[in-house]
Amino acid sequence: MKQKLERIISRLYVDGVYKGNSARTITIYGEEHKLDAIAKEVGIELPDAKKGKKVVNTIEDIQEQEHADMEQPHSDGDS
Repeated sequence: MKQKLERIISRLYVDGVYKGNSARTITIYGEEHKLDAIAKEVGIELPDAKKGKKVVNTIEDIQEQEHADMEQPHSDGDS
């Protein structure tokens, strides 16, 4: 079972990127399985399991962070 799953996984991943169906299911011996669950069950670590989600800041988020203190009143300083 593990060897068959390894062959299937090698076809589903290209350069560590999943290219299979969006539901991430596979059919083995006529039974449908969730890819992540079956791989974990037989002890296979999937290539994309190691990667964390990348945080993407939008332009609005960056501008908000840069100007976060502009509305703060200044208690000290020249007037």
